Amino acid sequence: MAESIERAKTLEERITSRIHEQIGDLMTDEDLRGIVARGVEKALFTERQLEVEGFYGGRAKVKPPLVVEIVEKVLGEKMREAVDAHFRAHPEQLQEAVDRAIARGIGGALLETLDQRFGEAFANGVRNLQGQGFLPGPPF
Repeated sequence: MAESIERAKTLEERITSRIHEQIGDLMTDEDLRGIVARGVEKALFTERQLEVEGFYGGRAKVKPPLVVEIVEKVLGEKMREAVDAHFRAHPEQLQEAVDRAIARGIGGALLETLDQRFGEAFANGVRNLQGQGFLPGPPF
C-alpha cells in the first residue's frame, strides 16, 4: 500500500485556490497566481503610508511593512526577556557598552558642536569679505 505525502500549501497557494473557487473561470490560473503574489507582496512586505489629518492637508505617515509589525508583536517580549537575562548574567558587558557610548557620545557631540560653530563663523566671515570686495564672490 503506497502512502502519499502531500506538502503543505503556501499562503499564496491557499489564497489562490479560495479565490479560484469563488470566481471560477473568469481568469486563468497563471493570471490569478500573479495577482495574488503581488497582493501578498504589497500587503506584507512594503511600507505602508497612512494619511494623517492636519490643518493644511494631511501628511503621510510611513509605517513599516505589516510582517515587521507582526514579528515585533510576536517576538518582541521574548527578545526583551532574552536580552534582559543576558545582561543580568553578564553585567560587565552592559557597563562596558554604556561607558563606550557615553565616551563616544560626549566627544562626538562636542566635536559636532565645534565643527558647526566654526563652520558658521567661517562662512559668515567669507560672505562678509565677499560683500566688501576683498574676496571674489561665488562662481555662480
